[in-house]
Amino acid sequence: MLSSSGDATLKIWDLRKGVNAFELRAHAGGTSAVIWAADGRFATGGNDCVVNLWRWNVDSFEGN
Repeated sequence: MLSSSGDATLKIWDLRKGVNAFELRAHAGGTSAVIWAADGRFATGGNDCVVNLWRWNVDSFEGN
């Protein structure tokens, strides 16, 4: 799961373990929108009026 926050961070959660697996600082200001595709691509929008495009290697995350 991917979550955004007012502190400008994105968190990738491992729901099986119930832990925050990875954190990104993506924007200068709060992160207000996220969308994640099944193939590992995701986009974020922030209060800084910037849209970032990302690619997460889902295969390398499996089993960690």
